[in-house]
Amino acid sequence: MSHRVQRAADAAASQIASFDTSLHTREGVRQDLGEAKQSAAAAEPSVERGKVARRAALLFALCLAVLQYYFMSVGEEILSLQSTTVFITPRIQGPV
Repeated sequence: MSHRVQRAADAAASQIASFDTSLHTREGVRQDLGEAKQSAAAAEPSVERGKVARRAALLFALCLAVLQYYFMSVGEEILSLQSTTVFITPRIQGPV
């Protein structure tokens, strides 16, 4: 595990361990909320990168869907065109 993940796991374990005793007082609840805000602020850059990556993937999927719709529409229009039959006679030169 990376150091960042290990630190987050240790912080979560310590919060869980102190959870039972700290909720008996208002000060304990305030302290727990403050620690939760600090841990959320520390994890924010990785969360932000995840959000950016998720949005980029969704934008890419949307672009692919629009292109697929366009090509399917064009293909349908081509298939619905009426065919035109043209007869071409060979041009014969010289005596036959």
